Amino acid sequence: MRKENKVPQNFLFIDVDLFNNPKYHTLSNTAKLVYSLYTSRFRISFYHYLEEDYTYYDAEKGLFIYFSNEDLAKILNVSTRSITNYKRELLEFGLIEVQDTKNNGHRIYVKDVEVTPTDLDKEDLVMPYFATDKEEYPSEVISDTNTMENNSVITEKISNNKEKKILLSKRNLKTKDITYD
Repeated sequence: MRKENKVPQNFLFIDVDLFNNPKYHTLSNTAKLVYSLYTSRFRISFYHYLEEDYTYYDAEKGLFIYFSNEDLAKILNVSTRSITNYKRELLEFGLIEVQDTKNNGHRIYVKDVEVTPTDLDKEDLVMPYFATDKEEYPSEVISDTNTMENNSVITEKISNNKEKKILLSKRNLKTKDITYD
């Protein structure tokens, strides 16, 4: 692979299940992008947790993030009213939970995307080429050192027995038990 064809290190992940799972077909694309930005910020909270900094950890609900509507509006070049609408969409679809705090603004708890049902025909999927065995997909793609060099994947068992794969760039980190609902 030539150097100019390599995948860049700085990019956002967008969960393919947001496109393939029929549950999310009416979720706007910008709301999906906001969710991707939230999951990116979530990785930072997770990193702090691994470093035994519990600033972004609530023993009752797990890890959370702070992300102001103003910052999101600036990133996406939209109004804060639009961000409020996108957040409302994510709340309706159960992808985030928001808790108001008195001093620090709103805590945002990022929830897992529901996996696309396996009983769907590939013709019914928007992105059928991603409909592979969940266990073999990450190891085939993420372990490709030509495209993802210097990255490590941390797989954590979450309290609801789902696995969350978190990509943390240029760092080998130890795993810890966390509670995340």
